Amino acid sequence: MRTSPVRIPALLLALVDSAFEDLSLADQHEWRAAYAGEEYADFTPFEADDDATGDGDDGSIVIDPDLQEAAAPGGCLLEMLEALYGEAEAVPATGGATGTVWTWGPRSPQEAADWKAMRESYRAAVVEPETAFLDCVADGGWGDWGFDRTGSLPVAAYFNQIYYSGEIVVVEDGLVVEPESVPEPPADLPADLESRKAYEIGMALGFIDCAESTGYREAAEAAYLRVHLDRFLSMDEELYAYQDDLRAAIADAQAAIEG
Repeated sequence: MRTSPVRIPALLLALVDSAFEDLSLADQHEWRAAYAGEEYADFTPFEADDDATGDGDDGSIVIDPDLQEAAAPGGCLLEMLEALYGEAEAVPATGGATGTVWTWGPRSPQEAADWKAMRESYRAAVVEPETAFLDCVADGGWGDWGFDRTGSLPVAAYFNQIYYSGEIVVVEDGLVVEPESVPEPPADLPADLESRKAYEIGMALGFIDCAESTGYREAAEAAYLRVHLDRFLSMDEELYAYQDDLRAAIADAQAAIEG
């Protein structure tokens, strides 16, 4: 089963910075409504009015949280979903989210997994190697880093500060970056691009050396595989059933294409 919170289909986003922008707002809205339905078209942030947005404390644009209710699929998008999966269904959001999401299609058993517990099991297994790795990185002069709650390092957010200085980075890979996990770049870092690229390459090599010399790489890989292996073994039958459902959906799609 697929779930859909409020989001604009990728095809709509791909139209940004294209000839599509040269169309009038009315024509753009009409196209979006035909493609994904009136609710999607009405939600489209490109057309948000002044009442829907405001200024955040950091100067960023903040969309009113009340707009986070899922938009019902419509238009050609809904026709495609119904041809493949049958009727879409509105259900309450899960996983700590509020509001409503739309669901359709076969449901992966992975959706029912307790990913938070899995992350916690993984993090507990690598506490000492993580600490040794971070100490090594700091001793190498690469800054005081911290792993976030998922066990990741916000490397992209860090280098966005370097390559796009003056801009506020608040999202990485769809997740809000935890500010305390992102160190400040060196104050004496040269301004020219080549020097900054050399710094990035040097840091990457330093991270690799620390990961290997402290045993962090080996410990992290082993813990990750162990946690996920246990989970996938526990839903072995459900995964095979899910694959059968996907094959049926693919067959329906092929039949719809052949008309």
